[in-house]
Amino acid sequence: MGCLMLGVIIIGNLSDRYGRRIVALWSSILLALSSVACVFSNSFYFFLAARVGIAFGISGLQVASFSLLAETIGPKSRIALNICYGYGWIAGILLLPGIVWFVEDWRKLYIINSVLGVSILVMLPWLYESPRWLLSTGQKTKACEAIKKIAKFNRRRPQDIEKEVERLMETKVGVDKSVRGKVSTAELFKTKYLRRNTILLLSCSFFSYIVYYGFARSSTTLGGNPFITFAITAAIETVGYTLSLGTTKYLKRIPIMAGSYGFFGVTLVATAFTPKVLSTLRITIRMMGWLVYTLGYTTQFIYINEVFPTVARSGAFGLCTTFGRLGATLEPWIYIATQSWGDTLVLIIYSVMILAIAALVTLLPETFGSVLTDTLEEGERYSETKLSKKKSVQDHVEHLEAYKKVATVDGEAEIRV
Repeated sequence: MGCLMLGVIIIGNLSDRYGRRIVALWSSILLALSSVACVFSNSFYFFLAARVGIAFGISGLQVASFSLLAETIGPKSRIALNICYGYGWIAGILLLPGIVWFVEDWRKLYIINSVLGVSILVMLPWLYESPRWLLSTGQKTKACEAIKKIAKFNRRRPQDIEKEVERLMETKVGVDKSVRGKVSTAELFKTKYLRRNTILLLSCSFFSYIVYYGFARSSTTLGGNPFITFAITAAIETVGYTLSLGTTKYLKRIPIMAGSYGFFGVTLVATAFTPKVLSTLRITIRMMGWLVYTLGYTTQFIYINEVFPTVARSGAFGLCTTFGRLGATLEPWIYIATQSWGDTLVLIIYSVMILAIAALVTLLPETFGSVLTDTLEEGERYSETKLSKKKSVQDHVEHLEAYKKVATVDGEAEIRV
């Protein structure tokens, strides 16, 4: 978990600096080699080093692929594919216990893992760089080439790509070749509204991961058969992802997150005061809450991709994931520290955390139906416009133009705040 936390934040920044495709490529190679190395490891330290490589490989694939899905897919299908991304996580949860049941030898288990890791490399020739990232870093020629390759694969023949790209470049605020390789997650804390969004989402990620893993841990102690309860939990999460396909398409992000987290907090309190002898009722209440919670949890991942600009999207996603996994790491210690207080009080503590998230998300700007921002300046002004309740697109464009005052320091474009 520690290497996963470190990996997403380091590789997330590399993805914003050098591109999604190159990071996905090297992460896939690292994952494949490390998986094979685990099979042939003959000492603990060799095995540990290989596991570190697997953690960094998974981290790189996670942040790069999530950003690629958001940036290369059209608005009509973007949200659906980002949600379907979560089905892979659920498939792993459902399949891994069965695989471990039938394959007891750890080397044979890692042979299966290595086959899966190597198979990812087969798909890389069809992976193209994000044109949106190329545009946001001022790489017009490469952006045109990427668009042409994607169009050719889709059997499309768009006209005047160069002119359209030039027009897009002219409308972007703060796009300059000099920003390439110089944007880091630290930039998110330098302006008022991006800093506000970042701190709020880091807090939400931290607490939501604590509750997520706390629920997963406690799902086998609700009563009844623990294996059946765990399977029900995973199945409910799958249903939640499926329902998210509809809710994220037609409903605003903030109400979904606030309502889902709030409802789940109430169900945790209800479970806390339901006698353990009523195991069926306890399981029913918790699973109802878990289903609704999954809607908010899924929407939160979509929201992170929408609210942050392209030049810092992977880094922001990695930073939020790092804080979330920090919460997941602390969850067992929180549980141990509070276990003597009784399950009822522990559930109430978790409900307070999730209700706090429900309150925090209401302070964020709405992104439903919005166009993805590309530069730091666009991301800052978009959030300011939304939080100032200036909803119309025309007001947003005029606001961007009014603030198009960029100071140039050592050839690097910086926003004047």
